[in-house]
Amino acid sequence: ARACVRACLCVFIVHACFFSVWTTGALVDCVVVVPPSDHATQHGMSYFTTYDPSWSHEVRVPLEDIPSLPVSERSVIARRAAMELSPGDSVNLGIGMPDGVASVANEEKVLDRIFLSTECGIHGGMGAAGHDFGPAANADAVVEMNHMFDYYNGGGLDICFLGAAQISKSGDVNVSRLSDDRLTGPGGFMDITQATNKVVYMGAFTAGGVGGEGGGGKLS
Repeated sequence: ARACVRACLCVFIVHACFFSVWTTGALVDCVVVVPPSDHATQHGMSYFTTYDPSWSHEVRVPLEDIPSLPVSERSVIARRAAMELSPGDSVNLGIGMPDGVASVANEEKVLDRIFLSTECGIHGGMGAAGHDFGPAANADAVVEMNHMFDYYNGGGLDICFLGAAQISKSGDVNVSRLSDDRLTGPGGFMDITQATNKVVYMGAFTAGGVGGEGGGGKLS
């Protein structure tokens, strides 16, 4: 627990986030300030992005400047999933293919008609995708994760979009065992699915994808 607190404090101090860190002093032995020369390797804001001020509410960016998904099986699946949205929906997006729903909503200029969220505490904005998943540009609010799950468990969601490694013919969904030697855990899957009226699973019908290629606005 102490190691985790120290890591979190370092991240927040380095990036000067717009919200405060709340913890009890009994859990903190020391605060380590990482020099700027080590930020890229030790304390990036995601796996691939060292720093993005739009994620920490320091600036707002024009959403039309955020690139749309290139045509691929992911964009086709995301576009079909986005057709399940209704104006005013409170939405949870899972990691993986579901993050494409935000891109489609932004491309179709309906992002301001729905309320996107991720389980780490992000409300609103345009969620980051891929290995950057978690934060969002122009977020409306950032709350602590336990408060977000209170919102989810209390029935705050209208619809959620989730990925799946496997789905059986009887409807069983595997989201944690991705290979014989890899157990990732289900994350917030159980809380979110059991408290949401409409659940949309996103994925190809084959484990290796559909094998299509995008080009000229079409998937072949």
